[in-house]
Amino acid sequence: SNGARREGLVSCRYFALERLTASVPLRVGAGGACRAYVCVKGSGEIENRGARFPFRTGDVYLVPAECGACVVLPGEEVTLLECSPA
Repeated sequence: SNGARREGLVSCRYFALERLTASVPLRVGAGGACRAYVCVKGSGEIENRGARFPFRTGDVYLVPAECGACVVLPGEEVTLLECSPA
């Protein structure tokens, strides 16, 4: 896993939910689909197009489809839930 792990939790015809655990930078998201991230453990930043957005346990981010891929920069080991369209 090299410091990052993805686990599929739920998948249906409407959405997919994954648990992301990382202690190293992790690329997330993609163009063409929005995603929601919930931090359930730890803290860090989400970086997109040079801008950084801090997060900590309990925070929720909705990343619009037009943002494309982002990078999660953990400040410590983080656990995020990623919800995306199926």
